[in-house]
Amino acid sequence: MNAPPIVLASASPRRYALLEQLGLRFSVEAPDVDETPLLDEAPVPYVQRLAVAKAHAVHVPAHTLVIAADTTVDLGGEILAKPVDADDARAMLRRLSARTHRVHTGVALRLGDRTVAETITSLVTFTPLTAALIEWYVGTGEPLDKAGAYAVQGAGGVFVQRAGQRQQRRRPSVARGRAAGRRPGRGAVGLTSPTASVGSGARIVARAAVLGGFRLEGRDGNTPGAPGVRS
Repeated sequence: MNAPPIVLASASPRRYALLEQLGLRFSVEAPDVDETPLLDEAPVPYVQRLAVAKAHAVHVPAHTLVIAADTTVDLGGEILAKPVDADDARAMLRRLSARTHRVHTGVALRLGDRTVAETITSLVTFTPLTAALIEWYVGTGEPLDKAGAYAVQGAGGVFVQRAGQRQQRRRPSVARGRAAGRRPGRGAVGLTSPTASVGSGARIVARAAVLGGFRLEGRDGNTPGAPGVRS
């Protein structure tokens, strides 16, 4: 059976690079999803809900595999989403300065009425940030459309003093029409950067595809695999 065509439900260059790393053939369609957290919503359910919502927000033929993701910064259980303006970005960076936070990335794959979702988490510690350093970074414009007001793949990476190897992984679940949540479990996902490096992000997509029974076909006609998972 032929592998389904793939649509990336994101306009993010980082997500695009992730699928490029996997060697996949895919097209891009940006979803329109309200990213406002629900009342008292915790960070992990938040990113998983948004990833699933984005996967369902694009209109594609039935036999199409949709891949979507969402990332947020979690400071003591509080969601730090994208700043609303430069002052908000400054305030977020001041709060993150010299502290450890969590970065959660939810990934969802949808094929027809079946959805698989995972959430991966990394611990990140910031170096102390001076007012001048914060002002310089906000002036670059980079933090204004990034969760937590920084991008580890960009200039914001200089703020990271340590990215921990401990992660929590929400085990994949398969459901008809939505992702059926399970309690998070510990797993060695292999993240080394706070927003899921391209390499580890590619592995989590491949793993979710295998566990969901979704076939991925690369540009060379081969099926990309995920470490530790037989395809």
